Amino acid sequence: MWQRTRVPSPSDAVNRELCQLLVYLDSQTVVPRAMKLLAAALTPEEQVHYVVTLRNAKHGWTPELRRAYFSWINLAQQKYAGGHSFRPFLDMVRRDAVATLTPAELKALEPVLKGSQTQVTLKEKKPRQFVHNWQMEDIVPVLSQADRGRSFESGRAAFEAAQCLKCHRFNNEGGSTGPDLSGVGNRFNARDLLESILLPSKVISDQYQSIRIVTKDDVIVGRIEREGSDRRIIRTHPLAGTTVEVKKSAIKDQRPDKLSMMPEGLVSILQKEEVLDLLAYLRSGGNSKDSAFSK
Repeated sequence: MWQRTRVPSPSDAVNRELCQLLVYLDSQTVVPRAMKLLAAALTPEEQVHYVVTLRNAKHGWTPELRRAYFSWINLAQQKYAGGHSFRPFLDMVRRDAVATLTPAELKALEPVLKGSQTQVTLKEKKPRQFVHNWQMEDIVPVLSQADRGRSFESGRAAFEAAQCLKCHRFNNEGGSTGPDLSGVGNRFNARDLLESILLPSKVISDQYQSIRIVTKDDVIVGRIEREGSDRRIIRTHPLAGTTVEVKKSAIKDQRPDKLSMMPEGLVSILQKEEVLDLLAYLRSGGNSKDSAFSK
């Protein structure tokens, strides 16, 4: 079942239910995939769900995943207030997870189990709510409004809310999973830029093309992050911090994927005015003095 599901699924509810089911079924592959979902989770509630579900998982752990798991509990106890019973609840989760460790793991993880190590970053900003599934026909009629009277601060906040910096470099900040956006204002007009945001799979650069790998036991879609003589390291989601390792000898088929690694709907949490501010911000190259921000 898991092998036939694109992970993360577009549905958070499907992700949560599938994770619970596969841990119950003692899946050999659920842990690394569920840990990706934990890393990408935007709210404390989502994070708690995966941590609680994985506490009984016995297979698929690596030392790095174990440290990341217990590090989350350490940080949650430090930074998430919760209710009166939240801290004892996390203690219970920790005890259940520790009970699945081998003696060797207990010794290796001693610093993090004592709470003296933390290796994950919790997202503390209040999550945005869904606003609208914006389409080209919603924005194009007002696209000229992106040229004047926009808000620089709103555009920058929209850029952060849409998680653009996780994958793209812009104004000397951000990641490198996707193309550098620093000069998009010089290369694209507002309509083309809007289309690339709303319809990321319409045109995919060969440089950022995802691949679809089929093995005997799995179907993996993502970008090759590293490649050795006998294996490939695949990043299956641009917003997740973990990767999947595939032995070349296990690959039965490999071909370009038709879907962009950039998810659709990233701006569905923005108001229409914020979408216009975002376009102005991108085209300005992060310059608050740009004419688009003049009154």
